[in-house]
Amino acid sequence: MVKKIGLTFLLLFVIVHSSFSQSYQAKYRDTSSWGLFVGGNLLDFSVNGVVNNKYQIYTGPFENYQGWEVGVAHKRQFDKFYVQGSLSYLQNTYFVQFRNMNPEEDTAFGTGRVWVYTGPIYQLKRFSASAIVGTNLTSFLRIQAGLVASYHTKDRFYGNKTAEFLANKANSEDRILFKYADSINRFGASGLIGLGVDLGKFTVDGFYESTITPYSKYTDLNNQSFPLIQRYKIYKVRLGYNF
Repeated sequence: MVKKIGLTFLLLFVIVHSSFSQSYQAKYRDTSSWGLFVGGNLLDFSVNGVVNNKYQIYTGPFENYQGWEVGVAHKRQFDKFYVQGSLSYLQNTYFVQFRNMNPEEDTAFGTGRVWVYTGPIYQLKRFSASAIVGTNLTSFLRIQAGLVASYHTKDRFYGNKTAEFLANKANSEDRILFKYADSINRFGASGLIGLGVDLGKFTVDGFYESTITPYSKYTDLNNQSFPLIQRYKIYKVRLGYNF
């Protein structure tokens, strides 16, 4: 009796295991798919430097900002491994603090308004192309890593000010705020790692992304360049649909 029960369980195990293996192999045979995704992101931005021995520019600790992203992706599956390319647009904002270390200089020059501390909110907007390599850990769980190439747009409010605008006496005390906005590097590279879950035609992906190249290296002020290294990290969650 015991032997019969044991043989029955063994037979059931072989049948279930065989059918699972076949479905698993069928699921991950060579396939190709297109998809769309939307997501939210949390931006961790960092900068800390002094420009012209006059302005301290920095971000406070534990300051994170919420944004969004939308894009299209193409995935090519090779057995349990896959490669994926995507194009996306991402948007967020970040708060930067400025401290005027020598406000008395502005008073001596006769500026109409003198500030010691100010904190503009800047925009991070970028178009990105990413390349990801991943592997399926189970029938639904994936691990992945890749590279991101990005094009950053200028800040809509603070960027691209004309020489006439900056020469205006009413704007002279805020010159650093505009020059700072123009210091970003248009092109950048970053790396990312993450996990993904497949739910039928839907996918859920979480990524940690960190800049490889600086968001900026220098800030120009009064026809001089001053070092100002800026970097950022992004925590992203995406919801996708594969056609």
